Amino acid sequence: MNVTVDHRNVEKMSDLVKVLTDEVAAFCLKWKQGLDQLLCSDVVLIVNRKRYGYELKYHYSSGPWNWLFQLELYYPNTTDFVRQIAYMKINKFMTLPMGCGFGKKVFEHLLDCSKLLPELDMIRLRSVRRAIRFWERMKFVNTKKVDGIVNEMCMKIPPTLTGYEYVYTIRPCDCERCKQEKKAELSL
Repeated sequence: MNVTVDHRNVEKMSDLVKVLTDEVAAFCLKWKQGLDQLLCSDVVLIVNRKRYGYELKYHYSSGPWNWLFQLELYYPNTTDFVRQIAYMKINKFMTLPMGCGFGKKVFEHLLDCSKLLPELDMIRLRSVRRAIRFWERMKFVNTKKVDGIVNEMCMKIPPTLTGYEYVYTIRPCDCERCKQEKKAELSL
């Protein structure tokens, strides 16, 4: 299976479900299988449990190929909500060689995998200096150019979810503050 969780090898799916939640285990397996299929290789997926949720790393390097993905999965900020992943942050996203269409395929695969996280509201991308057009084509919105994309008063946003500039909205947040802000916007 080629997955490690907190520096321990995980041999079977049943072992993975014991150390991760069902939704995160399913997401991790689907994410890894799709990337392995694109690369025709079996690469180690590294999962680290964090206070806020999980950190996932996938790195493959061989000859001209160099793929690196680092995702963070966040639980909601308060216990008022179901303890399921609500936010995803992309820290690193690299497919080399560039210009071959792999980035788009990988991102589409990520969106497909995100369906296994039913409470996921938003994917955030740390600030980028390169590939800005790529992220904009993938429908990410620059929060510095468009106001109101992210409600900073949202009750779900964890305080550790910082350092992002681009946002991809999967569905509207269902916390009370976001609902109230949406109603206020509609009444204007």
